[in-house]
Amino acid sequence: MNPNVGLIQRLEKQVTRLPQAVVKLENAIEETRQEYRDAATVLKQPFKYADALHKARWAVERIGRQMRGEENPQPTLDAELKVMQKIQRANSPVPIGTRSATPAVEAKPAQARTEISSPQRDGMDR
Repeated sequence: MNPNVGLIQRLEKQVTRLPQAVVKLENAIEETRQEYRDAATVLKQPFKYADALHKARWAVERIGRQMRGEENPQPTLDAELKVMQKIQRANSPVPIGTRSATPAVEAKPAQARTEISSPQRDGMDR
């Protein structure tokens, strides 16, 4: 048998399987699109445990305040203040005051080489 005949037969089999592969990929695409639609629908719904989460956070804060010695801790969480803090954290990931200068101004360790001139060093250079 000619070696080209085997190659032609394999190619013919692959060509006959192409429609099945197309159907399989189209089904996978449709499943993925449906998962996306389901996820988008779920994301539009409000978090159903938001109230319980808020109460639990307040309980943790109240316990912390009691441990620090407050008599009757009252909630002082202002929703608008929380939103502002969240925006600030998103805009400035590095806490304010922790960086002394901007990265362009800061000297790199490799560039900031200094000469050591001390009495111990004198006389050692020969």
